Amino acid sequence: MNRIGRVSLVLAALVVASLSVAAQASANTYCAVASGSLPDCTAPNTFTGATTSVQAALNAAATNAGPDKVSIGPGTFTSTANTALTYNPSAAGNNVEIAGQGPSTILSPTTTIGYTFLLAGTGATSNSMHDLTVTIAPGSGAGTAGILLTQNASADLHDISVAQAAPNGSSAAVILNQGSILRNSAVSLPRIGTAGLSTYGVVSSSAAGTGVPVVRDSTVTADIGASAGQGVAGLERLLVERNRINASIGVTTAQGGEVAVRDTLIKLLPDTANPSYSSVGLYSDIFLSGNTTATIDAKNVTIVGGSSPNDIGVWSIASSSGGPIVDASLSSSILADVETSLKRTGAQGVATLEAEYSDFDPATISSTNSGGSGILTQGPGNVNLAPGFVDAAGGDFSLASSSPLIDIGDPAPLGGDESATDLAGNPRILDGNGDGTARRDMGAFEFVPAPPADTTPPETIAGKFKKKVKKGKPAKFEFFSNDPAATFTCALDKKAAKPCASPYTLKRVKKGKHTLTITAIDAAGNADQSPVVDKFKVKKKKKKRKH
Repeated sequence: MNRIGRVSLVLAALVVASLSVAAQASANTYCAVASGSLPDCTAPNTFTGATTSVQAALNAAATNAGPDKVSIGPGTFTSTANTALTYNPSAAGNNVEIAGQGPSTILSPTTTIGYTFLLAGTGATSNSMHDLTVTIAPGSGAGTAGILLTQNASADLHDISVAQAAPNGSSAAVILNQGSILRNSAVSLPRIGTAGLSTYGVVSSSAAGTGVPVVRDSTVTADIGASAGQGVAGLERLLVERNRINASIGVTTAQGGEVAVRDTLIKLLPDTANPSYSSVGLYSDIFLSGNTTATIDAKNVTIVGGSSPNDIGVWSIASSSGGPIVDASLSSSILADVETSLKRTGAQGVATLEAEYSDFDPATISSTNSGGSGILTQGPGNVNLAPGFVDAAGGDFSLASSSPLIDIGDPAPLGGDESATDLAGNPRILDGNGDGTARRDMGAFEFVPAPPADTTPPETIAGKFKKKVKKGKPAKFEFFSNDPAATFTCALDKKAAKPCASPYTLKRVKKGKHTLTITAIDAAGNADQSPVVDKFKVKKKKKKRKH
């Protein structure tokens, strides 16, 4: 069996039992606290205790008809008797929002049943879970997952951290299902290798005909960053969009999987248990008979190799009997510091691979058939250039202004399955080289040119002042600008200009005619070339007549 495949059987074995509970009437907020209270709740909807409160609040919400909210206070919360935390309602539409207080809310039950937190549902559901941390606790059973969503439990998971301090067999941080999303979150699992037991960051177990799960705007560290097709049978799909992945295998589909990767950075790490093994950015494979297709479609992806002796950018391999069809496609992407850029292996079945408008070394391509078939196709627009990253040594893989990869990606407009923004949140298609035509760059980051220099000076506007002032009296001047952020300088007669502000007062001015030149200056340093010139006269003070 292929080294990545043994874990499929572990993940496929997660089975969720349904609970039968009685429904009540109205939507409520339930609170779980280690001690004290939360402003969301009053008695009797507040449950107290680090061991029992979270499950008690979840049970109350699950038995109450309609959508509810469970607010969890700060602290580390566990459970009793080696059980997982579970939300399992009895009726369709019994949705829940599970809200923590941020990093200070930690869910860490020790469990022996395969998952730390189960979010289940009956019929179509729309749940959410946010602002908390889930940890796979030491002492949990081998293969324990972090968050498991069942087939009928669509959910929006955001601003969540899932972590595991020490390895304990093969595990997955988040298992998504039917249209669920993980966004703005962080996954950090220990790495134990890819030859047998492995850690998985995000896994899709969605069946055909349901919504596509999404992992977006997140950071994932694990042996295998993101995966679909690990359930052994069926078409499991996943969208990997605008993520930073640190892994020995960045994104994979192995058994009937279909994965789209968009605007994502994959930094390859060496296999912890087997340093001589290849690390792979995108890995499309079928190794068990009975499955038909596995595909990875990648656009605007940056893959950066590490210290493995044979890092592979993209690998498409059909290695099972039964005529599987495996494909990987690459567009507008960068493969940097890898020993093998593209690899296609038709061991059994059909393996294909296509690359266009991408940056890689064609001299390091491998394409073989050893019992199977298939071809590797190099489309238009491919180059072999130094990417010109801003600071590769410091981990900044955005494009510098001198990068040759600016504006040479796919010239076509964005497709309906593509993000309008890049990994940094900037617009995806810009005119980066200043030739007057907007075109996407290669890689996960779109170069953002500096805005044109501001060369338009502000206007100085005259205000009130007295044209005649008696000697010994102060002369006051008001002035304005069309730029509210402008500053001013004032120059009396031929003296040097100095900073001033309205109203401006001159004292002890000599008798005679004078000019005050007032100039507005904007934040870019542009000075008004036609400043205001106020002309005034200081008259001699009349002497009083003697009687």
